[in-house]
Parts: sequence; C-alpha cells; structure tokens
Amino acid sequence: MKKQTSSILSIILFGMFLLGVTSGLLAQNAPTTKESKFLIVVETTNDSVKLTCKEGCAWKELSFSLELNYLQGIDQNGMASWISGKARENGNLSRFLFTITKTKDGLSFKGLEGTVWKDLSFSCSKNKCHQPINQNGMTTLY
Repeated sequence: MKKQTSSILSIILFGMFLLGVTSGLLAQNAPTTKESKFLIVVETTNDSVKLTCKEGCAWKELSFSLELNYLQGIDQNGMASWISGKARENGNLSRFLFTITKTKDGLSFKGLEGTVWKDLSFSCSKNKCHQPINQNGMTTLY
C-alpha cells in the first residue's frame, strides 16, 4: 500500500513538473505586441490626401499627393515603406502599418499589421472624402 501511494505521489509530482515547464515555455513564446489602437481621419481633395491622427500616432497630420494606383505606406511614425510588411518600432505607441491607394472611385487600404481589416475601401463623392478609420475599420469620431 505504501509503495502504491508513493508511486501515485511520484506521478502527481511529475505531472505538476511537466505542467509548470510547459506553461513557462508557452508564456515565453506568447506574442508580446501591444494592442494596436488608433484613430485617423482620412480626407481628400482632387489631388491630395490628408490624414489627421487623433490617437495612437507619433504624428498629428500628414498631407501628400497620391497618384492613381500608387501605394503609400503609413504606420504609427508617419509615411513608411510597406515592402517589409512590418511597422517600425516606437516605444509605447500602437504598432500598425497599412497602405493607401487612390482608385478611380475613392480610396483603398490594405492592413498589413495592427489592423483587424485586411482590405478596406470607400468611395469619394466628387473626389472628396472625409472618413475616420481605426484598427477595426471605418468608424465615427466619437
């Protein structure tokens, strides 16, 4: 009886040891990226795009010309290269990267990092848009 109790205790202790080691390995391999949370107002005129960041960016306003079908990368630090598909590091800021493309009907976005959406697009009446976006897609300001 004593031998059987000792064996059961050994099995329980070994199981607890395995559980502890496995939990430690899983915690080490878990992603540690901060949740990306941002709010950007997208506005257009005939020949330019203006982005105003309300939350989650190092920049407050970006304005640039955007030709038809040209890709411009945007991350939490400003205008960025989209080729790597990864946002640049910047301390405690949200981490996101997306591209903007001007189409004949409006704007098209591709979320590369830190967005729930992969593709997002909207039409602009008379080449004028005013649309807030965030990590989840199109939104309202408040």
